[in-house]
Amino acid sequence: MGGGRYRFIQRFRSGWEQNRGEEFESPFARLDCIGPDRFDIYWMRHTGKWWPLHANVTLAEALQILEADELLHPV
Repeated sequence: MGGGRYRFIQRFRSGWEQNRGEEFESPFARLDCIGPDRFDIYWMRHTGKWWPLHANVTLAEALQILEADELLHPV
């Protein structure tokens, strides 16, 4: 059961002269479905690697954590 991954991303627009106006996306949090209404929450570190922060929470709990935990907010 499970298998779904849901990434939260922030979209940015470049201001550098060589690529002004180009857009790119940067993920900042991820929910991994590990079973019926059970999720693990990951944070994207500055190293580009996902880091586990919370395990085996319900979707309602995960959404509350995403809202409350400032580490999981986009820059």
